[in-house]
Amino acid sequence: MGKGEVRLRLRTKILLISIATLLLAVGATAFTSGTMFKKRYREALETNALAIGQHLASQLEKILKLRIPLEDLIGFEEQCRDIVTKYPRTEYAAVVRLDGKMLFHSDPAHQGLTVSAPDVLRAIESPGESVFATTVGGDLDYVATIPVLDSQRKHVASVMVAFSAHIISRETSKILAYSILAAGISALLALALTVFALSLWVTNPLTKLTAVIQDIREQGAVTAKVEVRSRDEIGDLADSFNKMTDRLSAVESEREKLLRDITEKNRELFLEIEERKQAQKELAHHRDHLEDLVRERTKELEETQRELLDAARQAGMAEIATDVLHNVGNVLNSVGVTAAFLREKIRRLRLDGLSRLVNLLESRKDDLGTFVTQNEQGKRLPAFLSGLSEYLEDERREIATQVDQLTDHVGHISEIVSVQQSYSRAGGVTERVTLDEIIDSAVKINQSGLLRHRVRLTVEPSGLAPALLDRQKTLQILVNLIGNAKYAVSAVDRDDKEVLVRILKPDNGHVRIEVSDNGV
Repeated sequence: MGKGEVRLRLRTKILLISIATLLLAVGATAFTSGTMFKKRYREALETNALAIGQHLASQLEKILKLRIPLEDLIGFEEQCRDIVTKYPRTEYAAVVRLDGKMLFHSDPAHQGLTVSAPDVLRAIESPGESVFATTVGGDLDYVATIPVLDSQRKHVASVMVAFSAHIISRETSKILAYSILAAGISALLALALTVFALSLWVTNPLTKLTAVIQDIREQGAVTAKVEVRSRDEIGDLADSFNKMTDRLSAVESEREKLLRDITEKNRELFLEIEERKQAQKELAHHRDHLEDLVRERTKELEETQRELLDAARQAGMAEIATDVLHNVGNVLNSVGVTAAFLREKIRRLRLDGLSRLVNLLESRKDDLGTFVTQNEQGKRLPAFLSGLSEYLEDERREIATQVDQLTDHVGHISEIVSVQQSYSRAGGVTERVTLDEIIDSAVKINQSGLLRHRVRLTVEPSGLAPALLDRQKTLQILVNLIGNAKYAVSAVDRDDKEVLVRILKPDNGHVRIEVSDNGV
């Protein structure tokens, strides 16, 4: 691993994938901006209408200060029309007497008419400025009223400046359309990021690991290495796996060497036997030296026996290591299946609908407001985006579940490797441990061989308290006993092959571990 590299754990990567998916939800918040814009835009129009009305009222009050009666004024409707022309968002401008009569109006058709709506009359008669909503001819208008005072500061009329609610809806529709377009693009980018992250951090490393395991299982290439450079649980698994293959390769080389040594020893024994036969012929000539010769040869045979026992123990460790590799291969099969499922799940994500949505919005960008608010296809866009968000959230949860299963498989493999490593340590160190724990470890080491020979193992727990023991030596003894029992029952042609492990407690203060079987 390079110095200074950032170590990303698998949990962190899952979090990054979840954040990328949640970008879709962030895009949905664009809709809320429409409501805020609508409120702020209406307030701005109301402020503008009040300012225009105050200007008209100020002009009218200047004229009234000349003591000209309000009813005698001529041509002030031109001022009202100028206001509508100068400010296009203004629907109309008018001067209304307190009894509701329209004295001046920007639309000549309304001049001279009388207002009868109660809410409008209340606003006209009010001595203060106000803005209220009213419906005229089925259309909603917002009307600002400003009182007009004569030369004696008496309220004689009110200026009315109105703007249509259609203006607010039109501008809000534009903002909403742009927000939808931005949300769609954000969703597409977030999904692409999620797919890329899963491929880079999960599926590709697991594919490499599965390919190497397949080579080992099919070709027996225990020297194969897994090149996974990620600094997460998968990277740790690859490192542990490579270390295990190194050890297996070393054990295999040692086993071959031991087999060669055993062959050589057998040859030497054969020669020794020949020599012994020759010595028997010469026995009559060497009777005085017979005792010394037998003692010397016996010592050599004992040394050879110890070497053979050590060789047998090393061969047993190689078999256990092979069982561990078989267990790891079984778990990695599940890892490969889950990785293939994730790859297929990502490949089948339905993105064509989202791409068509972006293309549709791009083609209608010049009239998005009208398209979204009036076109039947455009009105279905919010519901479509909501359904798309739910679909992608469901996909995210399912992918996260599969990734959690991958993490469980990785933990299982790490536990198998850890048990094998503990068995290979040297003994001679006492520690406080329970016999049940040591028996459990011995069973795990022999588990693959027991299953392969269809042997049912029963362990009777003792419930004894921890004691000071040489854990490694005790474990090695139990592994050998269980292995011997396994071979004993395998030699018998029967279906009910059973091995029983139990702890007996005699009265002399000692305990006895008993391994029994129903074999030969």
